[in-house]
Amino acid sequence: MLGEDPVVREYAAKVVSPLKRQGIDTLQFNPQSSERGVLITKPDADAIISGRAQLKEAEEETFDPQPIVAHLQVSRPDFEPKAHV
Repeated sequence: MLGEDPVVREYAAKVVSPLKRQGIDTLQFNPQSSERGVLITKPDADAIISGRAQLKEAEEETFDPQPIVAHLQVSRPDFEPKAHV
């Protein structure tokens, strides 16, 4: 999904970053078309920026190694001296 891509989230946060400045309350794209226009408010920007931070935290999460038991069976040994491994 595009919204889960860290690069896309990083750029989205940069696009809405002007809303963090004092005096800028909304960000509007395509204001001539009310049907297709997009209005982003400060709470929207906060959600986008915090979503990026949450994704970064999830990416940095590490897990302890877990042992895995595997049983292997040789089906046909090859004793040819020039056999490829």
